[in-house]
Amino acid sequence: MKMRGVFFTAAFILVICLFLAVVEGFDGAHELSKRHAVVISHPKDPTTSAATPTSTSNETIIDPNTPQGAIQMVTPAVTANKALYKIGSKVTFSWKYSPTPVLAPKNLTMEAQANANKNWYPIANLSGDATSYVWDSSNQSPPLLNSDYTLWIYDERGRTPIPSPGRLTPFSGLIFSMYSPEPYTDYSGK
Repeated sequence: MKMRGVFFTAAFILVICLFLAVVEGFDGAHELSKRHAVVISHPKDPTTSAATPTSTSNETIIDPNTPQGAIQMVTPAVTANKALYKIGSKVTFSWKYSPTPVLAPKNLTMEAQANANKNWYPIANLSGDATSYVWDSSNQSPPLLNSDYTLWIYDERGRTPIPSPGRLTPFSGLIFSMYSPEPYTDYSGK
């Protein structure tokens, strides 16, 4: 008899919970999901974002399940053998987004980190919609080393931002090599 009372009490509580869920409708669930969404303020220019689902005059709410945008290199292809470039040459980098960030970056920074000494070498500061850049490696300060380099491309939040739905993930997936040719040496003795 005691078990029956516990069962009916649990069933009664379940019915009340279901009733409250129906009365509340999906508004309660929507409010809960909004509390866990990413809110990004745009006090100066609210029209720079295509983010969904909600945009107001000074903020954009991005669904927390929105994937981060990612850069996929086109030139040179990451799947190819390591690219080798002569120091002083012009190097073309091009990329696409897969998936495209919901909230477009305001700007992009390109840098190369030398594996030999871990120094950072600035390449370019670009607009947020750029998808390619030709780097003149002869105008580099400090001078480049014979080394492997890791290419970094990231948005205005820096190299190591807190991961955010719909925002660009920093890219560091391309390793390329730079070299200086040695002067010709005649070994024939002439």
